[in-house]
Amino acid sequence: MNSLSARVLELQDEERRRLARDLHDTVGQEIVVALMTLDTIARTWDKPGPNAQKNLREAIDWLRKVESEIRTFSYLLHPPLLDDMGLGSALSWYIEGFSKRSGILVQLSLPENLPRLSLQAETALFRITQESLSNVIRHSRSGKAWVLVTLEPSCLTLSIRDEGHGFDPAAHAGSAPSGVGIEGMRGRLKSLGGFLNPQSGPHGTEVLATVPLRGGQKVAAGGIRERRHRVPETTRAASSAKRILIVDDHELSNSLRTWSFLT
Repeated sequence: MNSLSARVLELQDEERRRLARDLHDTVGQEIVVALMTLDTIARTWDKPGPNAQKNLREAIDWLRKVESEIRTFSYLLHPPLLDDMGLGSALSWYIEGFSKRSGILVQLSLPENLPRLSLQAETALFRITQESLSNVIRHSRSGKAWVLVTLEPSCLTLSIRDEGHGFDPAAHAGSAPSGVGIEGMRGRLKSLGGFLNPQSGPHGTEVLATVPLRGGQKVAAGGIRERRHRVPETTRAASSAKRILIVDDHELSNSLRTWSFLT
């Protein structure tokens, strides 16, 4: 167990180094270009040349790109929807972006009466979805995936399933690097009184995550609404519930398609 904890910490450090490199190589360099352009404009402010307006527009474009990439990093580190709207909205947002970046068809099914969980439980389930879908890209090579949230009277179950190359769960249960993702997910749920059950075979993989509901959250299983996410199709949703749509013109950076966080 100590070796696993050490490996998880090592992976966290690797993720931080990767994040630092990406910030330096993308955001940092783009800020430098914008500053150089603005410096040129400032030095010729009294007698602007014919390219002054062009340079100003370029600086604005660079800064807009920087703002978009910072927003992307921030959202992937911890999506605000998780705090404000709960697990269902955060999963819908993430899966839509995941499908756009990867081209993988993902069907999301949520219960109509999905309750709010504790922040720790919602974060754990969101990260498990991130990790599992990242594994679809890295390992399974499946063109489709299914994310299903179901409610029982006293627990909530999250299922992430694909139809790609399977793996041997027993071979990935140790402290080898390839098994840390599974053990990290299992550790998240254990601290919440839940459990993880990965199942894999030649026809695909399914990760089942279960967390108990608190006393005041016990509910009867309700209807399921499904959402399919695929590029370039528009998200389709069958639901009579009223929604508020908040539109954002920032796209997620393609360079972040396989990020997953173990913190």
